[in-house]
Amino acid sequence: MSIASVHSSPTSTDSFQHFLTQLQKAARSVDLDLGVEEMADIFWLAAQSDRLPVSIPSKLAEIPPDDQNSSPSISPQKEPTVSVITDSQRNSQTETPSAYRGNALPIQITAAKALRSQLELARALRPLMRKVPSRTQWQLEEETTATQAAEYGFICPVLVPKPERWFDLAIVVEDSHSLKIWTETIAEFCTLAEVHGAFRQVKTWQFVTRSDRSFQLLPLWHQSREPQSNQSSRPLDPEALTKADDRLIWFISDCTSVLWDDSPIYRTLQKWGEKAPLVLIQLFPEKLWRRTALGLGTPLRFAASAPGLRVSDLKTIGPEETEEETSISVRFPVISLEPEPLKRWAKVTTGVPSAQVSGMNIHLSRLTPSSEAEEPLDEVDDEAKVRLFSLSASLTARKLAGLMAAAPVSLPVVHLIQKTLLPESTQIHVAEVLMSGLIRSFPVPTKPDQKEYDFLSETVRDRLSASVSIPQTLAVIQAISAQVSERLGLGTKSFRALIARSSSLETEQQTLMRPFAELALSTLKRLGTEYRQMAERLEQYLQPVPLPDNPQPGRWPPVTETFDFDFGTVEVLELTEFEFTTATIEPQPAQRNLINWIQRKDEEPKWVVTRLGGTGWKYAEPLSEGVMLEMVEITGGTFTMGASPEDEQGYEDERPPHAVTVPDFFIGKYPITQAQWKTIALCPQINRELEPDPSHFKGEVSKTSRSENRPVEQVSWEEAKEFCDRLSGLTGRIYDLPTEAQWEYACRGGTTTPYAFGDKLVPELANFDSNREGTTIVGSYPANPWGLYDMHGNVWEWCLDHWQNSYTEKPEHLKENGNIPWTTENSSTTRLLRGGSWGSTSRNCRSAYRFYNSPANRYYNIGFRVVCSGARTPA
Repeated sequence: MSIASVHSSPTSTDSFQHFLTQLQKAARSVDLDLGVEEMADIFWLAAQSDRLPVSIPSKLAEIPPDDQNSSPSISPQKEPTVSVITDSQRNSQTETPSAYRGNALPIQITAAKALRSQLELARALRPLMRKVPSRTQWQLEEETTATQAAEYGFICPVLVPKPERWFDLAIVVEDSHSLKIWTETIAEFCTLAEVHGAFRQVKTWQFVTRSDRSFQLLPLWHQSREPQSNQSSRPLDPEALTKADDRLIWFISDCTSVLWDDSPIYRTLQKWGEKAPLVLIQLFPEKLWRRTALGLGTPLRFAASAPGLRVSDLKTIGPEETEEETSISVRFPVISLEPEPLKRWAKVTTGVPSAQVSGMNIHLSRLTPSSEAEEPLDEVDDEAKVRLFSLSASLTARKLAGLMAAAPVSLPVVHLIQKTLLPESTQIHVAEVLMSGLIRSFPVPTKPDQKEYDFLSETVRDRLSASVSIPQTLAVIQAISAQVSERLGLGTKSFRALIARSSSLETEQQTLMRPFAELALSTLKRLGTEYRQMAERLEQYLQPVPLPDNPQPGRWPPVTETFDFDFGTVEVLELTEFEFTTATIEPQPAQRNLINWIQRKDEEPKWVVTRLGGTGWKYAEPLSEGVMLEMVEITGGTFTMGASPEDEQGYEDERPPHAVTVPDFFIGKYPITQAQWKTIALCPQINRELEPDPSHFKGEVSKTSRSENRPVEQVSWEEAKEFCDRLSGLTGRIYDLPTEAQWEYACRGGTTTPYAFGDKLVPELANFDSNREGTTIVGSYPANPWGLYDMHGNVWEWCLDHWQNSYTEKPEHLKENGNIPWTTENSSTTRLLRGGSWGSTSRNCRSAYRFYNSPANRYYNIGFRVVCSGARTPA
């Protein structure tokens, strides 16, 4: 029985129970534990089965001819397939393929889902599903009617208002070129709102600027429904949007168009907010807002004292303003297209007292119209842009950009890469790449109002593709080859077979396939001698593309000239899986014998250590012969930083506990050893001298291990920073000390107990409380759950952050990105130390414990470990 059949046909209780049993068995077979919430989601999806889009594979022989009309901008009712050329108007004609499109891919491929967290977004809207009495529809109150008939002897129907959904929803989508890259994401989000069931009615509008700089709303309906089915086809004045009662407004934009350079758009949002609940849905994640028009505003928060309040009635939490400042500022809630912000906004809209939603206060006096914007004083070269992206972007976004460099820049191609090669990526990581400054747009030759997209230059492609492994690059080429082959009806699976058959293709098919083939061959040539030779052999199969009938002046034939250039090489280090032994500690179960319990009631319970196996991913950085630096990959996430209220050992400077999001990074498997220190100390000086052998604890510690494997100590914070600078110069990668959030996130290893091993620390698990009278060889004790050694005890470890007395004043942006240190302008401020040492008590070795010292001080119980934030290319 399919899930859909639960909704489509009636079934007996026994059959339904049988279905539930079979569903639970199927879930257990794939290691899934279906709870009440998961089961409810399954039945909710089943209930929507007659309204959800059904994907029908298109026949290979039914490729639409060039003279057919293109589909509307938003078409969520079928599986999204779009060309790399983005439509600038909803009813424009598709462009005839030409031979001079650069790296564009003039062939449609099946895209994966653009909105990759639909179930979580649906759950976030649940607070809005409450019902209220209708003002227009009535229903019979059977019990009251029957009671009245029995008491008075005559039947008089008692009618009561019929329960209905509380709100209507108006979705307004800005009409700008930049939003075309979000077409599938917006379409899927609109469809989600329509089928969710939280709203009485959903209408979608496009926000268009007239020639006189005024605004109007044009109906924006999906391809599979008639425009008259839920809204008029006539334009609407923006002010008319708020005339209906109980209507929510979602304004969807990325805030990057010229529209946001002037005040009318802000005044329109202000008018809407004075009459209806409004929220701006910013397509970029919050950490990228500063690169958009929202960067001009001041962050604040909104809270509600009652349900369904207008924006103007919400309570604002943020910097106070004078009456004069308030008159020239506009305030409105802003959320990113993610489940948690959407949930917070839904709670504020329904009047949850403790809920808050983020927002912006825009001072209109700060706006600079685009006509008055100053030109940049200087241009940053492409190499510097790639380095900046490598330093600022998340690890997943860097991986995605590297994979995109092997293919044409197309949203369907990006989604295909995400689905097949990078399933952990989301639209947030796509946004990071698109906002990186590494992508350029240019007009289509025959249609100047349309745009194509590509990387800035071959230099950018080269640097990005060098950051991913050869097998990953080949996987991208193979995946796109399979899609191109399917669309052309060839039946081939590999890129080599596709190119080999190109000579037998029709001219039109060659024209469609050639842009991808040329780019893929160019990519193969960069992978080394073996692949370059293969690419040169395959090139002979490509037939020359005929000249266009009406070449554009200045575009064909192209003018060529010789030029000189410099190039660098990047060594790609593969991640390898490694095994480690970790441990957990738990109190021994209580004795069941009453006499034994009476005898032992005053004794401390015994603790049992259980050793477990684990696996992780790392890369090894060779520093010199026999000396390696092992760096462990840490997958980003959100954790609670600081001591929990239940932790009786916690200090006030470890509180309040707060949620911190930490992007991906690499961290040293061990503290820096004396051997590693000696190697880097011999590298050229950058800012200060380094003593080659500063450690206090030297000498043989066993017959099989050398003293160089002990952690280096008696190292100041300033010397540790010098070590990182020299290490970066030697390896070409960016190494630094960890931030306090990175260190605690890595130390906990996904746990919430005081120690990574559990609620107690014993000598069997770490070197602390002077039980070894000095440091021990790194890795002598079990690793934490993520394969990191000596996070508790052995030596204190320096962090980047400056000391703060508590987390009370911690800025919000540091909670949203734990890879940023909390610093002050005072360079002499004391620095953070974490982890405890061989001489510390167990209390001072907890994951949340914080200590500090002067950046110039050094002691024989202080060392450090390093993190890697990203790769860079040699100058």
